[in-house]
Amino acid sequence: MSLWKPSSTAKISDIQQKIHAFTVGDDYLLDQTLLPWDVRASQAHAIALVKAGLLSKKDGDALQDGLKKILVLWESGNFVIKPEQEDCHTAIEAFLIETLGETGKKIHTGRSRNDQVLAAIRLYELHTVDSIKSLVQELGVRFLELAKRGENLPMPGYTHTQPAMLSSAGMWAASFTEMLYFDLIQLKAVSELLDHSPLGTAAGFGVNLPLDRDEAARQAGFSRLLINPIAAQNSRAKMEIALVNALESVASTLSLFAGDCVTYTGRNYDFIRLDDALCTGSSIMPQKRNPDSAELLRAGASELTGLGASLRSVSRNLNSGYHRDAQLTKKYAMRALELTTKLLEVAQLIVDGLQFNPEKMSAACSAELFAVDHANELVMSGLSFREAYFQIKAKLNTLETPDLQQALKSKSHRGGTGNLELSALNQRILGV
Repeated sequence: MSLWKPSSTAKISDIQQKIHAFTVGDDYLLDQTLLPWDVRASQAHAIALVKAGLLSKKDGDALQDGLKKILVLWESGNFVIKPEQEDCHTAIEAFLIETLGETGKKIHTGRSRNDQVLAAIRLYELHTVDSIKSLVQELGVRFLELAKRGENLPMPGYTHTQPAMLSSAGMWAASFTEMLYFDLIQLKAVSELLDHSPLGTAAGFGVNLPLDRDEAARQAGFSRLLINPIAAQNSRAKMEIALVNALESVASTLSLFAGDCVTYTGRNYDFIRLDDALCTGSSIMPQKRNPDSAELLRAGASELTGLGASLRSVSRNLNSGYHRDAQLTKKYAMRALELTTKLLEVAQLIVDGLQFNPEKMSAACSAELFAVDHANELVMSGLSFREAYFQIKAKLNTLETPDLQQALKSKSHRGGTGNLELSALNQRILGV
């Protein structure tokens, strides 16, 4: 049923077929995405085999040509992994044997499917995390553009969902840029973790062959090695958990933004309006404009949390070394990367399609938002803050709303509504 199993003339039983389907799972489908990264790792491995004298230059060149043909076929959609091949590793080797004969059989010298899948998934993860980092940076910049539009638009700030102090639409929008900056720091750290080559660790105990692992790592695109072969296999879920944790952090920022959008588009607030393309109608109520895109964006963080929980569960209480349980980590990690990419793309559309409602936001800025300002005025005249607090508390009903624009601009301290430091945030989000 697969390349590496011994041949048999016996008819495959129903039980064997069912077990085969069960153990293969979705790997042959998932590996359509991983295939170019497995090819890259195979190219690097072939170079190492030639350097070690385990492969002639002629055979090495033939293998490189064969691997390039696989990429061409894959890019045109004409390289399909069959269920009976199980994964991209077997499909690649089968193609090389079919086209190159005995030379194709030499590609698996000094390696196992265990270090093959580790190399392919890590290269894929590194590449996709880089793409996600770019999307996060782009979204951060778009939030700053939104903040610039709302810089002078008064908006109530809330704690415990109750009116608290004067804020602005610009301060609200810019907050998400800095949150995404925190997420980028985590993604950068995860990239450092992933950027360790497992090539040459084989099944988890190394190979007794003179392979130049450092050269293979460089050729594949890694910066450093996973030195200990057992550690390489034990990292299978560990690094994927760190990856999904970082992706969850990104999604939690998007969920926070989405939740605000759902709240602030509601009739009780009406602070913002989403483009019609971002909303849906009701099957029964003609008047409805439902912010479904924001609601599903909010739900994405929960879905990622579920993927993280699955990763942690399947890898818990295992002994050292490879176990087939680890096969499932590929699915959860790849799904998390794909989902995060989709969430970031949708978030950009929502930011671009968001309009502020200045009249509604200003009307909601009642006098109570300035209670702290009045207390601080008394402090500036020499009164202790606690005494000023109680004096203002005693006459809350008599407070008046000041000129909102002047109030925004007067708060020019760092972190104030009149000093959002958008350029500094722009440098921060692009500098990670």
